[in-house]
Amino acid sequence: MFDIKGNHISLNVEDLAIPPFKDYFNSAEDKQQALKEIEYIVWCYKWNTPYQAYPESERYQRVAKDVFDVDNYVPTAEVQTLIKRFNEF
Repeated sequence: MFDIKGNHISLNVEDLAIPPFKDYFNSAEDKQQALKEIEYIVWCYKWNTPYQAYPESERYQRVAKDVFDVDNYVPTAEVQTLIKRFNEF
């Protein structure tokens, strides 16, 4: 689920078929932003990403900088729900 290839998250049809991610992506007006938000979740919470080497207090800001090119990204309530679901997997 959500494979890492080089410095990119590889999202395939099966990944986006998982109900909460599928629903989020399908309802998003900006599909590129939705993919970035899913990428943010994977980089932050998947167990084997390079970002896991950072302390939790620093990790989210570093991922936000790399994915969104901002220092102060705050996940929306919908993204927070996806984070919770991702962690349940």
